[in-house]
Amino acid sequence: MIIHEIVHCIEDDFLGLAPSRDTDTPLYLSEGFAEFINVDDPAGLRQTSRRDRDCCNSYERIRKEIDADSSLGKTIAKYMRLDRLFSVRQEELESDNLTEELKNKSFVPYWVGSSLVRFIVEEKGIQALKEIM
Repeated sequence: MIIHEIVHCIEDDFLGLAPSRDTDTPLYLSEGFAEFINVDDPAGLRQTSRRDRDCCNSYERIRKEIDADSSLGKTIAKYMRLDRLFSVRQEELESDNLTEELKNKSFVPYWVGSSLVRFIVEEKGIQALKEIM
């Protein structure tokens, strides 16, 4: 469920949707996640550690899934680049057909997060997501 975990990373840390945020710094930058998907830190965000949070285990799962499939990291990087997410943040509205919406985009739209996780990954599995990409 790697996309599920990535969505949590982005929603929690970059979009400010975490229930309680003790800093404005994404945990995965300090956890080494950035090296796998080539996410830069252009704003020079401070590193932090929230290792006491239960969600920290998700970053280890991300590492394992990417290690197991060398092409997965590159695919995710292409679709989950933060600049692309933010560039469409105000432009995209939720579509009735998520599959068609994803096929016609070079990025994952800002609103896709929960729908992508529930509809494709959890319902159809990671292979279905990879086929769409």
